[in-house]
Amino acid sequence: MTEMLKVFETNDGSKAVSARELHEQLGVGRRFTTWIQSKIEKYGFTEDVDYAVLKFDLDGNLLKDTAPRIGNGQYTMEYVLSLDCAKEIAMVENNETGRQIRKYLIRIENDYWKKGLGSLSLMTEVMSKLSESVAELSKSVAGINERINNLEQKSLGEGTQLLTIGEYAMRENLPVPRAKAIEYGRICTAHCRNNNIQMGQVFNKKYINPLNSYPVDVLKMFVK
Repeated sequence: MTEMLKVFETNDGSKAVSARELHEQLGVGRRFTTWIQSKIEKYGFTEDVDYAVLKFDLDGNLLKDTAPRIGNGQYTMEYVLSLDCAKEIAMVENNETGRQIRKYLIRIENDYWKKGLGSLSLMTEVMSKLSESVAELSKSVAGINERINNLEQKSLGEGTQLLTIGEYAMRENLPVPRAKAIEYGRICTAHCRNNNIQMGQVFNKKYINPLNSYPVDVLKMFVK
């Protein structure tokens, strides 16, 4: 039987599939996160019953919800679906691919019961598969960030340099605590907006939101 989706078996014997892989196989035109969240809301799927959510940092490491978090760390969310949940989602897509995937999952489920296959570790399998995607995402973000910075530098002129608060503090050897950096950021942002001065944005894997960067002349005025 040709494999259409990778089926995992959890430690308790439940079967599961990657929602992202299901999304790809179905050929859905919508963005993955928007698509899966709309399905969960519309059809009333229950977390930890019909699906589980895993969070990975940009290096592909699984993040534990119980672990202490510092700041707003950037992460990627992955959804793992039970076979029943995956079959229903495939069915409601109402296309030939969805019907074929549903039949495939039913056959897989029947084969597991008949053959009594040994269990696989869901976490190990999913982490191995998704960490590669997360690493590629990290490279893409870095490349986009570099291109954005290059474009901003060109639009501002060759002699204008944009730096974040942290980059400027490091360059000038200034001890700037996090709380003070946030305050400086607000001041510099307000000054640039009030005076129609162009700012930039830097994407950092440690943070969910991009960091603002400012012309060095502005930073010299406020960051002490």
